[in-house]
Amino acid sequence: MKIFVGNIPSESTVEELKALFEYYGAVRECDIIRHYGFVHMEGAEEAAQAIAALHQYELHGQKLNVAESRPRPAAVTKVYVGNLAPGCSNQELRARFEEYGRVQECDIVKGEAGPRSRH
Repeated sequence: MKIFVGNIPSESTVEELKALFEYYGAVRECDIIRHYGFVHMEGAEEAAQAIAALHQYELHGQKLNVAESRPRPAAVTKVYVGNLAPGCSNQELRARFEEYGRVQECDIVKGEAGPRSRH
């Protein structure tokens, strides 16, 4: 399980952080990036114990912020489609694009609202 560790003091080392977490179980990987880092632990139960025990743990006078790492939400991509047939509906357009993945929103804008040619 990947664990986020925030508010890491600048004098802390990877070895020191790894040792804190190894008390609770096997650590596969440990990295510090400025004042935050990530610890990858083997077992979910051991990781949960480490999170509970080390959240707000004081290291070099600073309280650590320890939590399960959550992935960032996926980026949204907007697509402009021009030259649609005059009778094309939102439902038809959505159905065509859903063949390739989830469509969050689909709107047909009538008129000159789309990108313009630079000729």
